Amino acid sequence: MKDTRQKSSYTPLQRGLAMAGILLIAAVILLLIYNLLTGGPESTILGLLFCLIVLPCILYGFRMYVEHTVKKKEKE
Repeated sequence: MKDTRQKSSYTPLQRGLAMAGILLIAAVILLLIYNLLTGGPESTILGLLFCLIVLPCILYGFRMYVEHTVKKKEKE
């Protein structure tokens, strides 16, 4: 029988970092739920919301910028 599985284009380091990111996001969500249910300080809740919403957007924008500049240099 033929092996029809596709090879992953990601390195083991990239997969490990992705898993760590997923675990970090899950931990922040659990902390947010805990603080919401127990009446935690407003500043803590807002900080956790910032980590869930704004930081991933900033990291995605940085990744797009880096990919754009690398492709631009490769064309030259």
